[in-house]
Amino acid sequence: QAGLYFFMLSHFIADSCMPMHCDARKLNGFGEGLHHEWEMHWSKLMPKLFAKNTILLSEKSSDEIIAESKKMDKTFGITFKNSIPSLADDADVWKEIIMMCRGSYALSCIVNPLTTPFDIEQKGKKYSDIDGTPLLKEIDAVVLHDAVVGIALIWKSIWDKFADKKTSNAQYKE
Repeated sequence: QAGLYFFMLSHFIADSCMPMHCDARKLNGFGEGLHHEWEMHWSKLMPKLFAKNTILLSEKSSDEIIAESKKMDKTFGITFKNSIPSLADDADVWKEIIMMCRGSYALSCIVNPLTTPFDIEQKGKKYSDIDGTPLLKEIDAVVLHDAVVGIALIWKSIWDKFADKKTSNAQYKE
């Protein structure tokens, strides 16, 4: 059950890094020519190993899968530090995710600038407008980097709080 909760939390955090998920304007809707196409773009960039039907049946070790992940990082020009950043001790995980959504909304506004906020008739960019552009490559790197770091940051924060409580409880039992 704990693994399922962490998977669901990871998915939610990764979704908060997708610009179209954080912008309620109609032009960013799933069937409006950018959102779905962008997600398909990212799916095509991922090796077959990471497809849900493949990863579950993989006989590769965790070290081999991590090595494959690092190859993908290089493809996007992403580098990660060897340590996971920490939230402040009094940080609220929910507020941190809200800040991730705000950053994603700002990124959405770079792709589809605000002229009249939430204008239903506003025409946005289509995926074909940004496909192959330097902007798309930069956004790919930013979104994927932020999703990985965001997931690690939140997991670590929750783990640290759990570990602190467990340590505190052990002290009281002694």
